[in-house]
Amino acid sequence: MDNVQYTTDIEKYVTRIDLLIFDIDGVLIDTRPSFIATIAFTSQFYVTELLKLPIDVSDVSVKDAITFKGYTGFNNDWDVTEGLIIYCLLRWRRPETTGSLRDFMQDVTNAGTGLSGIDSFIKQNFSPEDFEWIQKHVNKERVRKTFQEFYGGEKYCELLYGFCPQYYLGAGSVENEIILLDKELVKRWKGNTGILTGRMKNETELALQMLDLTKLDRSLVQYTDHILPDKPHPAKIEKILHSAKSNMALYIGDSIDDFLTVVNYNQLGKKSELRFGLVSEDDIRFPESARIFQAPSVNDFIRFVIKRNSRIIPL
Repeated sequence: MDNVQYTTDIEKYVTRIDLLIFDIDGVLIDTRPSFIATIAFTSQFYVTELLKLPIDVSDVSVKDAITFKGYTGFNNDWDVTEGLIIYCLLRWRRPETTGSLRDFMQDVTNAGTGLSGIDSFIKQNFSPEDFEWIQKHVNKERVRKTFQEFYGGEKYCELLYGFCPQYYLGAGSVENEIILLDKELVKRWKGNTGILTGRMKNETELALQMLDLTKLDRSLVQYTDHILPDKPHPAKIEKILHSAKSNMALYIGDSIDDFLTVVNYNQLGKKSELRFGLVSEDDIRFPESARIFQAPSVNDFIRFVIKRNSRIIPL
């Protein structure tokens, strides 16, 4: 239990929760060798092979993708990929006014959130011709499909996305994913279990198969569906709480948008209570309010809950 950081208030809260909600990527599954790596692969491929521009993008890395995802509005990996491509193009076209990636992201954050923040930043700091040039070279649909090809590969692309790969015919990075969840441990949880993820439906279903969670009530599983807005908007987590008839729930995530989803839900003033558990080492990128309940792994959280929750019968 020493791995879990918590307050007395949190410990009391955990005794009464009836619903555990999990993010998938970075929490239940290690996606650094899959989704995160695909962001870097796609960015490099798009610039050099599809745009055919003489830009050196060999330094674009998984670390850059993780940096991007540390800022709000970039929970969606396609948006991260598009944003990273835009940064590479700006760095090449206007090197004198485009600083480091962290400086760029801070400037974007000051201008707004997500891709709209990038657009605002460019409009405020670059010429209309520069903005037009970026718009001309970055095709959202093409970025998305290229990303899907690298992630799904020849084996899974059609299954996941409904089309056969055109540019990449090797093994998809999905085959590199690593299960982080202790499957036997989670079976001891006697309350409801939900999922709130930025994955699409087929990606989510594949993950549930890998995790042996296919029996989950699908009314408690929310993914990117273009019906309800994605994180950090609280609509999807509100739907899960309502479907589960939850009084007290815990959402376990690993990103700033996961945390803000909980913050935004609590601002609605609903009857169901919701707290946040952060899967992370002691990461100062997160505000202190996000770190009051924190552990290095999802399994540390589950053990903590099992030991203290009133619905669990000790072995």
